[in-house]
Amino acid sequence: STFVVASDADSSRALLIVWLDSLATGAGKVARWLRAPNEIARDLAAVAPVEEAAADRDLATLRPSEWHPLLAGACVDILPTLGARHGAPMYAEILGHWRRFVTLRPFVTGDDLHDLGHAPGPDYSRVLRATFDAQLDGQLIDRERALAFAASQMRA
Repeated sequence: STFVVASDADSSRALLIVWLDSLATGAGKVARWLRAPNEIARDLAAVAPVEEAAADRDLATLRPSEWHPLLAGACVDILPTLGARHGAPMYAEILGHWRRFVTLRPFVTGDDLHDLGHAPGPDYSRVLRATFDAQLDGQLIDRERALAFAASQMRA
């Protein structure tokens, strides 16, 4: 997943996203009418998964491993929109997750599973996801423990 570094944020673009989001259902049409770049439509669409999660439960209860897919690939410019919708405390939490995810790299990769003697296959995705989720949630704090965890998951 690719994240845009906070210093790369375009404040006027972020304001446009907040404004268009405030228009609710007509935002996409207005963005097209304004001939906004395709990235604006993409950024507006990135708000939807967070809103779907918020419809099902309190965002404050989401674990980092649940936040990661919601923010993966999201541009920093959508964060003010989420703040406008969910308030300053939730904005601070979302921004904290986003900043952490920007630089975070998995302790374990497919190459590591191969090096452990496991043939590539359908279990790779499951094991890598479970290992990365455990890392995100703070259950795995270093590479050695993550490799042991992944090896145990390959046997499961």
